[in-house]
Amino acid sequence: MQQELDNQAGMAECLTGIACVLTRQGNFECASRLFGASEAMREETGGSLWPANLKEHERSLALLRKSLDEEKLSAAWAQGRIQPLGQSIQEAYGQMASNFR
Repeated sequence: MQQELDNQAGMAECLTGIACVLTRQGNFECASRLFGASEAMREETGGSLWPANLKEHERSLALLRKSLDEEKLSAAWAQGRIQPLGQSIQEAYGQMASNFR
């Protein structure tokens, strides 16, 4: 829905939320890419994380840092920052869809 409305802040928040879910599921590299993509979107739009989501965001980042070595985390995050938005959205949809099969 956020994509249909072209709501950049909403799309960034959705990507962050999915990244948090994927982190909890142990899909750390994909989560890192989505965190990178959402961060880049927020920087482009001057947006910030929604206050209600800050705690979960911080918990997820702490878990990522414990679970992935710095090189893998940085590489995946950087990839997410530069990949096209459509690719990030497709990756997020694909990962969430696979959770419901």
